[in-house]
Amino acid sequence: MTDNVKKRRRESPSSILYHEWDYLRTREKSLSLGYSKRTVEMYVAFTVIIFLVAMVLQTTVFHLIQIGGVKPDLVLILVVYFGLTKGSDIGCVSGFAFGLIEDMFSGMSLGANALTKTIVGFLCGFSGKHLYTQSLVTHILCVGVSTIIDVLLLFSIHGFLLDWENILIYETIYNMICCPWIVYLLRFGERRLRTRSSSFI
Repeated sequence: MTDNVKKRRRESPSSILYHEWDYLRTREKSLSLGYSKRTVEMYVAFTVIIFLVAMVLQTTVFHLIQIGGVKPDLVLILVVYFGLTKGSDIGCVSGFAFGLIEDMFSGMSLGANALTKTIVGFLCGFSGKHLYTQSLVTHILCVGVSTIIDVLLLFSIHGFLLDWENILIYETIYNMICCPWIVYLLRFGERRLRTRSSSFI
């Protein structure tokens, strides 16, 4: 085991969020094109809070309303959104950081979700350059494809279950149903941030 892996395993969720915050803040500064420092920090805080709320809902509320023993992967939907709209850099970093925290909450092998969601974030970021990302249909289809990739990769790591096909189908459909609502909320939040940013300029 390398020193970097050992160091990553010793990091707490708060430490991971700090590194995520620092990277996204630096990245967003380079993309802000005139936005104030306050606006950039507000957007980064918005991103972190959204991911934390998604993980809490995923492990509490949606745990009680499973369909076919499957619940939606809200974190995956968010990674797809940020990958498509913000690029592969933010998609990868968001996927890795919050995938790692998801591993800690779920009790799965440390690094499994981090790996799969990093791959999803990169692929969505790359695809976003060639797709019309303002279309809701684009997000829904990308969430469907990303769910298939994510589930197959996780089964490859942990081993395939007897009913893995049903799990794959249910989770793909569940995520695609949840996708429009999450995209709407994210766009609403971003519009509010842009509106507030105009008052600081």
